[in-house]
Amino acid sequence: MEEIKLTLNTAPVGQKGLGLWLQSLRVGQIFRMTVADKAPSGVLLLKVGGHQITATADVPVHKGTVLTLEVTSLGPAVSLKIVNPSVQGAVPANPLDGYLKLLVPSQGRVVEPLLTLIDPAQNANILSLLGMTKDEIDRIYRILSKSDLLADPGSLKRAVQQSGLFLEPRLLSLLGGSGILPAGDLKAALMKLLSRVNQILSQSQRDRGTDPHRGVLLNLQEELEGALATITLKQLAAWQVDERGGCVWTFDIPIRVQDAVHTAFLRVERENTTSDEDQEQQDWKVLLSVNLPKLGAIDAELYMRGTRVSVVIYAEKIEIAKLMNRSRHQLQSGLESQGLNVSVLRCHQGSSGEGKLGGQWGECVDVEA
Repeated sequence: MEEIKLTLNTAPVGQKGLGLWLQSLRVGQIFRMTVADKAPSGVLLLKVGGHQITATADVPVHKGTVLTLEVTSLGPAVSLKIVNPSVQGAVPANPLDGYLKLLVPSQGRVVEPLLTLIDPAQNANILSLLGMTKDEIDRIYRILSKSDLLADPGSLKRAVQQSGLFLEPRLLSLLGGSGILPAGDLKAALMKLLSRVNQILSQSQRDRGTDPHRGVLLNLQEELEGALATITLKQLAAWQVDERGGCVWTFDIPIRVQDAVHTAFLRVERENTTSDEDQEQQDWKVLLSVNLPKLGAIDAELYMRGTRVSVVIYAEKIEIAKLMNRSRHQLQSGLESQGLNVSVLRCHQGSSGEGKLGGQWGECVDVEA
């Protein structure tokens, strides 16, 4: 696939929120952008979510083309991979086309409605408006994993399973037989809450311009819809399997740090899956990224083939990088206790840049083994 390199449009009109939008981008996100214009030099003017962005591409792209793009790198320049079946004109019609057009501009942070629910300044008011008890909100809050438990394989696995990405397959499996949907699915919890909000809003006959209570619910409704749109787009992106069986899963996992909520970003990529006989030759790539108080930003890159695993960790703060280097043997012991053979384990101060995910995995592999 070819890539488009995005650069900031200097035009001031309509660009007020562009910086915040660019900062919200995450590797693996899917977007629809329309080619609004094309200069003789080949520079493209793209429209997305009310913003205008200039870009260059190494493939011919015509004015009016609707591009489906996946974020592949955030630095030093934002890179987007074209995932359209063809970019020689309009995107071919498909059953999901209209659905995607509704989802893409609605994307929001998965953690946003959770922050609103636990905000002491709004919590009591929201509970009163929705007719909910504090126990019902606490039940949603308990879905979130605690940060200190993510080092445990079982806890991390549960956090991934409850991220909402697997809700529909679980529901589908229940149609063919008996069973109960496991409690704790984040998407299911958000959908139930959104249904409650929509019901209250539909019953309200008050004037929306003067009623401050309606504004609170409308804000929560927008946050819930944005979170659900993001989860759904990640689900749709995971269904895209290439001819070799390669697939990518991206997760936003809300985590609890004391009384606050933060997000862990997890990207899992599977390659080289040509048949059932190639299980030991499958390549797995994983990026785990978190930004926590006191610790700062931490990225962990993992490469695995069979039972061989290589890990490179990047810590933004030098003191955290030194601490991790002193504790590397504990991580190695933990990996080996799961039956893995650790080829490389390193910790660096700085940032992975997330671009290494696609181009420098070779430095993590012990080719002599």
